[in-house]
Amino acid sequence: MSAPSSVLKKVKLIELKLRQRVRDLFAGGYRSAFKGQGMIFSDYRQYVPGDDIRAISWPLTARMGEPYIKIFEEERGATFMLVMDVSGSFDFGTRGFKGEVACELASLIAMSAQRNQDAVGLLLFSDRVEHYVPPARGSNHVLRIVRDLYSFKRTSLNTDILPALDFMNGVLKKHCHIFLFSDFFSFSPFVRQLKITNQRHDVVAGIVQDPFESHFPALGLLEVEDAETGQRRVVDTSSGVFTEEYKNRMEDKKKEVISHLRKSGVDHFFIDTDQDIFKQLMVFIKKRRDK
Repeated sequence: MSAPSSVLKKVKLIELKLRQRVRDLFAGGYRSAFKGQGMIFSDYRQYVPGDDIRAISWPLTARMGEPYIKIFEEERGATFMLVMDVSGSFDFGTRGFKGEVACELASLIAMSAQRNQDAVGLLLFSDRVEHYVPPARGSNHVLRIVRDLYSFKRTSLNTDILPALDFMNGVLKKHCHIFLFSDFFSFSPFVRQLKITNQRHDVVAGIVQDPFESHFPALGLLEVEDAETGQRRVVDTSSGVFTEEYKNRMEDKKKEVISHLRKSGVDHFFIDTDQDIFKQLMVFIKKRRDK
């Protein structure tokens, strides 16, 4: 099924917009922050004193009549998986929709992977796995991922990260760098499953947040709607009691999410919709590179 012309045009604009930033990302340490994992066989050579005897190839040694060892080198290509929350809460935004901001950042990572000849895949989730594209290389593959990010239609507004984690633990056999984009507003307890995923792979959580979610402006009486459940209520945003309760609730929520991620051993960084997303990613990459 082909994408609408409006989506294809948007993908092209995104590609043009991010081209320079991909080059800047490389200059800022992309390669050193995300390396290929594991060792792959390269060649044989004759054994010399001091070589690790565990590397000796006994079949070749027997054929040649003298000891030979296997040579291994670091696997160059890394594999990335972009895991995107597509639930209803990602439709919110005052300076830019959270979903749009996360998609642009995911597109930047996908294009950077392409430039480095890394493989990249995509998983979209709500309270279920909505869409999966296995990791692969190539410019056409990356353009397909960007297209899917901007054009896929979800089937549920709700959020549950567990089905996505279970799915990844089942299908991803090769070590991956997983970027998990979500606002983590609604979730089942995920520490155990996320810890399992992070032990097999390298998970980074990108926590997307809007300024209204921490500092709600005084707008008087306002009807608000839960983006995932559809429930509505009227609140007095000018009330000091409401402001304090809202602020405390959001701070507690943020602390809870960070606690869950730390218990899972997962790196995280915040993506503020009113800030330059490229600079926010670069700050995280520099910290990771310098560890």
